Amino acid sequence: MLRALKASQYLSKFGWQPIVLSVNPMAYPETNSSQLKDIPSDVNVVRTFGLDIRKHFSICGRYPEFMESPDRWWTWRFSAVPSALKLIKENDIKAIWSTFPISTAHEIAFRVHSETGIPWVADFRDSMTEENYPVSRRIWTSRREIEKKSVLNARFSVFTSPSTLSMYAERYPEIDRNNWKLIYNGYDESDFSMIDESKISSDGSGGAKMLVHSGILYREDRNPLPFFQALSELKAIDLISSDNIHITLRASGNDDEYALVLEELDICDLIELGTPIPYQDALNEMMSSDGLLLFQGASCNHQIPAKVYEYFRANKQILALADTQGDTAKVLRKVGVSEIVDISNVEEIKAMLVRFINDEDSEKRLPEREEVVKFSRYSQVETLSNILDQAIL
Repeated sequence: MLRALKASQYLSKFGWQPIVLSVNPMAYPETNSSQLKDIPSDVNVVRTFGLDIRKHFSICGRYPEFMESPDRWWTWRFSAVPSALKLIKENDIKAIWSTFPISTAHEIAFRVHSETGIPWVADFRDSMTEENYPVSRRIWTSRREIEKKSVLNARFSVFTSPSTLSMYAERYPEIDRNNWKLIYNGYDESDFSMIDESKISSDGSGGAKMLVHSGILYREDRNPLPFFQALSELKAIDLISSDNIHITLRASGNDDEYALVLEELDICDLIELGTPIPYQDALNEMMSSDGLLLFQGASCNHQIPAKVYEYFRANKQILALADTQGDTAKVLRKVGVSEIVDISNVEEIKAMLVRFINDEDSEKRLPEREEVVKFSRYSQVETLSNILDQAIL
């Protein structure tokens, strides 16, 4: 959501006036209106009818798999296509920009582009399909069909990491290499400017160092279990206690499961499983910390978590548990972050935590400000505007 929101805020500074076509609120599993105020007053947002298959057609939480192909919101296209054509008729539309991870958005853009001939930029962000993703072959086939139509017909296809771009360039060698574009996610300086650093919240943890992870922790791709094990072993030999460290896992998405593990490993006093909080409060929590945790397994080597860029701007020590050859590790090194250990290696994690607690060279581990500014949202939207300019030539 933030990628599109920030584009709507800044595109007009580069000569583009966005009109946003989205779906009606009833299509969302849940809603939060806290950021509606961030939509610029001159941006027209059109919301059309669409349903969530899981929400509106399931019985006791179950529904036939074929109804979720290519995604749960495919009904949106029936209202979105005619609405898009109407907007084009009424406005001087020069380009179409569609953005994943909702496959149906690219399907809608394809149909509108096919009917109007207006240049189209398809923002994939991450991969739409991989060898075994999605697991369902029906959904995989449906998504691969949309993916192929998109890359063959869009003027440019955009990704958020170099490895995903390379993956698609190899998958579709018939497409001109110049048609693949990279736009990183980023942080927005205005979000941080609203934080009064003199009022950054106090956690009440005494002398303990505060370590925060903000966002979902998937067992498959961001497995925290080796991290939990490392904490347990350090606690057993009195190198870690609640007196010297307090860890918050904010909105992990798997609190019930992890709570049982923490109890089993006797580290409940070290880790707080925090509930979701508003975005601005989450930034405040990052700014209040002594360090920021990052988890990214080797299975996601071609992806970069969006939170990385907010971590950069928070200017805190980043403790990264990731594969050293992945895109996440590479972008961390771009800004001078060297504290990267194998997410599955308990011994390496233990050593990293001891260094953090002992404050060894902490100032040397901070992101380099001159490199961080290159990942601002403003800078990334400027790149998008340049791509749109090229698309209409």
